[in-house]
Amino acid sequence: MTRNQPKQRTRAGTFATFDRRYEPVAMPDGGIIRPWDDAEVLAAFDSARFDLVWTLVDGDNGLHTYLVPGFATVNYVGRVLCAKPWPDSELMAPGYLY
Repeated sequence: MTRNQPKQRTRAGTFATFDRRYEPVAMPDGGIIRPWDDAEVLAAFDSARFDLVWTLVDGDNGLHTYLVPGFATVNYVGRVLCAKPWPDSELMAPGYLY
């Protein structure tokens, strides 16, 4: 592992950490959870900026919801568009609690 790469997380991160690292973009009503057909999310998809989109998913046990990078479709609840892209290391990490 090089000095510039963050250590791989093995536990779900907190929402406060997610908020600080990726800066979710609020909608006019102040919320951050967007529907699948939100125009800004679709624009990120069309421009291949998948690294700006997170998906809010229900956990398998029904007790927690998690933010995971990209366009997940299983247990989908909504999308979150962020100002900062996620690194490839997030693809294998357990996500962030929401």
